[in-house]
Amino acid sequence: MSSAGYRQFVIASALLACGCSAETNVLGMLTPNSQKESFENMLAVGRAAYDRGDFELALEFSTRAIVLNRFSEDAALLYGYTNLALSGIDPFTLARKMISAQETKKAEGEASLLDEAPQQKDTTDVLSSLQEIIGLSENEFALLGTLDKTDPELPVLVPKCAEEARAAVATLRRAEQAIFSICPFVDEEVKVRTDVRQLCYQVEGVPRTQTAKAHFLWAFAHLSEALAFNSVLTYTTKFAQPAKTNLEQRVEKIRATQITDPTQISGFVDSVNAVEKTVSAILPVGTTCSEQFPTSQLKAMLNDMLAVDKGFARLPGIPTKITGAITKAMARIQALQDNATSNASNRQASTLKSQFTKRMSQTIASKITELETTQPDQITEEKRTELCSSYRSIAGADVNPASVPALCQTSEP
Repeated sequence: MSSAGYRQFVIASALLACGCSAETNVLGMLTPNSQKESFENMLAVGRAAYDRGDFELALEFSTRAIVLNRFSEDAALLYGYTNLALSGIDPFTLARKMISAQETKKAEGEASLLDEAPQQKDTTDVLSSLQEIIGLSENEFALLGTLDKTDPELPVLVPKCAEEARAAVATLRRAEQAIFSICPFVDEEVKVRTDVRQLCYQVEGVPRTQTAKAHFLWAFAHLSEALAFNSVLTYTTKFAQPAKTNLEQRVEKIRATQITDPTQISGFVDSVNAVEKTVSAILPVGTTCSEQFPTSQLKAMLNDMLAVDKGFARLPGIPTKITGAITKAMARIQALQDNATSNASNRQASTLKSQFTKRMSQTIASKITELETTQPDQITEEKRTELCSSYRSIAGADVNPASVPALCQTSEP
């Protein structure tokens, strides 16, 4: 089979797993009812509009259908898929691009994210590899966070709280509407209880006949939001090879600073402290984002990826070229569960933070180790405690103990 034929086969497999084909409307067609104001007719007109690509009209009629029957799985699916289409997110196009991205890496001789490797790919690595699939404009970035221009050459984006971000950006509002609409029609097992949006009622006494389509929509609506938030948390304006965020490049500048006498150590410690404050602002763990908006983008992204992983688990026929990298990357985070949901959530968020900061903490650790060699006995106890406290905060709870510099191994977190 040719590579092009194989690609079509894989795409068709993904679509057939959800009971649809690549050429037809995923929601099917229903013969219109002669009664123009009936639920059946609203649904039929909405579906026909969706097929034509008239998503505004599809939204109007799917909304009217839901008003007439909020227990309709068909209406919820049409409304959800239409909202994603209006935001420029087509789950099936997204799935195709995920497959294509894997095949491109193979063709270019790069290691696929699905290949077995000595080190497991982190969630942030997987999301960043998909970043080009859903991009945000500079105007949208401006609505999602506040620029920190402490280093004018390398500005970083301090994210707004998730609820505020969703209200500000149409793409996120649409994804949220899709989540709200389909929530009553997905299995309880795919819901993440730390996400208040998923504490919806469960439709009972009504047959659910399209669970694959529902879970496919559920997974990709959450994935689209996770990709948007990841692009904020990994904000980059000055591209580097290999790819690094602006915050990582700030740390690289600190690493490159020459320290030739003890008087310069204090400046280095101050620089690390400044990075720690920025990291804490961008990646807060275990705190309420604000009095009005409780969820940080880090916590929201965690909830999204947990929902994606759980949703994919309900689609056993979907190709691993779509699900495999995410499933592998989430395994370590999924394992951090216990009976205390809030504690588990904080531990999972701390692990996710460690994945974002891994390269930064490694860079800082190498500089600290260098100082131990070049400036032995020149770091005062006060500065050592201060420096190691900031380092441990940046590294997070998931840091490998073996990578902690000797200077900080006896310091309290």
